Amino acid sequence: MILVTTALHETVPKNTDEKVLLLGEWCKEYGNPAWNILDTETLDYHWNDRKALFEGANYTNDIYEKYLKILSRQLNKLHGEQRSVNYWRIVIGPWLIRFIQMVYDKYISIEKAFSENDINKTYVLNIKESELVPENMSDFNQLNANDYWNHFIYSRLIDNTKCDVICISHDNKVLHAKSSGNWIKCLVRRFSMALNKSNKIVFYDSCFNRGSCGRLQILLGQFPAFDYFIDPNPVSKYSKEKRSRLNFAIENPSPFEVSLQSLIKIQMPMSYVESYSALREISLRKYASNPKVIVTALAPSSFDGFKVWAACKMEGGAKLAYIQHGGYGSCLFDPQERHETIIADKFYSWGWHRAGFDNIQPMPSVKLINTIKYDSSGDILMPLMGARKYPSLLFSASLSSQFLGYINNQEDFLNLLPNKIRGLIKLRVFSEEYGWRMKDRLIDHELGGLIDNDKQLNKGFIKRLSGCRLCITTYNGTTHLETFSSNFPTLLFWNKEHWEINQDAQPYFDQLYRIGVLHYDVISLANKVKEIYKDPMYWWQDDSIQRVISGFCNKFAYTEKDALNMWVSELQDLAKSASL
Repeated sequence: MILVTTALHETVPKNTDEKVLLLGEWCKEYGNPAWNILDTETLDYHWNDRKALFEGANYTNDIYEKYLKILSRQLNKLHGEQRSVNYWRIVIGPWLIRFIQMVYDKYISIEKAFSENDINKTYVLNIKESELVPENMSDFNQLNANDYWNHFIYSRLIDNTKCDVICISHDNKVLHAKSSGNWIKCLVRRFSMALNKSNKIVFYDSCFNRGSCGRLQILLGQFPAFDYFIDPNPVSKYSKEKRSRLNFAIENPSPFEVSLQSLIKIQMPMSYVESYSALREISLRKYASNPKVIVTALAPSSFDGFKVWAACKMEGGAKLAYIQHGGYGSCLFDPQERHETIIADKFYSWGWHRAGFDNIQPMPSVKLINTIKYDSSGDILMPLMGARKYPSLLFSASLSSQFLGYINNQEDFLNLLPNKIRGLIKLRVFSEEYGWRMKDRLIDHELGGLIDNDKQLNKGFIKRLSGCRLCITTYNGTTHLETFSSNFPTLLFWNKEHWEINQDAQPYFDQLYRIGVLHYDVISLANKVKEIYKDPMYWWQDDSIQRVISGFCNKFAYTEKDALNMWVSELQDLAKSASL
């Protein structure tokens, strides 16, 4: 049996009589009739066992903590630093947890394939390992969605099996992330960073809109600066010798850890190895000189220069104020939420608490303060999610191949509606299709006419929803928090086996289910739409529904009219606690 790990054409056998095992649905290119020629079998998706997924997420979190401590020592030694584990958690943590979970996901997939099948052969592209090393975290975020990068990781894991590996030539260049070339945006960002230089409470990618951010800083008594920034990206050459100095020295490592150690040495972004010293020097020069409070929501996830600067300033006594930026607080397990709540001196949630985390404090969301115009004759907007073929994190959601079931569920629901109602639906497809070709699938199932036009898709979500009559949210994210807080008629629909809710949040979702806002099956959802579609606001304004929505918002979508003054008081108090 021949194993195929990705959708790369070069690795698919031609004119073979042998059976071909596809590692997952991600190997298939939708609409390509060539797949019909081969005798193929597709491996069942390993994370369909949700208990195994939960255990895998916990196991990799433990591995992360173990290797974070080891790498902290090794990077200190490599760069002549004496930084704390928390410093390196801020700098390399977002990459390390993702990388460990991505490698583990592939390791389990390969292990399952070989334990259940008689695999004797696979085709591997001869790709130089240096070609696929991320320059920085932003580059890593782009590379890990790429078939070539994932094929490379799979091929390294297959090296530890008895499978016959057939190397084939590779000519295509792998694309790396490039910074924006818009000189006007760059000029604005440079100007903003210059204005922020002397401020004591600095805002970088904080999710406050420009107006709110400017007013907030005036109220704080400092010069208003937009929270734009330019992250430095010094370029260095890949150094195999430097990476060889990363020694793990672990007694009796598991087979997974043996593979992981090898891949960490190869794959750690150059911003943490070859270009770290230059990155640190430039970042300390470009960002604010002596902040007391660093306010952010998104920057620590992607921007290495920001992380190095923030980590340095925190070791000097500055406080990190992390603002919730998405649908946090309700998932059963989410490593990104866990990371952000650990690194922050203060993590400002939109209403929820977490046992054992005294640094989590509810604060009113400015992002969620919106007015959405309701129109009983408008569209029914249905935002659709996107999912990577190769998951970058293990969390309670529909992952990878499960996305195909998600698409099928939406199609089943739409086909249950009579034409007069279905014609009101506008599908807001996700901007990135990640190779699943959702638009083509909808078109092939005669639902393409429901896809919103490009002009509407280019609008922001709130602006597009204005003038609609109803929103149907199909995943547990930020969308329904935005509509609930604006008191806009909303229905929720998802597979509860994939979108597991934590025990603190479950009673709130049970109430949504009880009043007919949350639905877990297509028939229930279709019946509710048929019932309310003529004037959803009339149904939505029922006292019993309003009480539940109000209680839900207090917990997960908290807003206040006096939000800015509350933020001024909170940030001033946090600044006083900074030990500078």
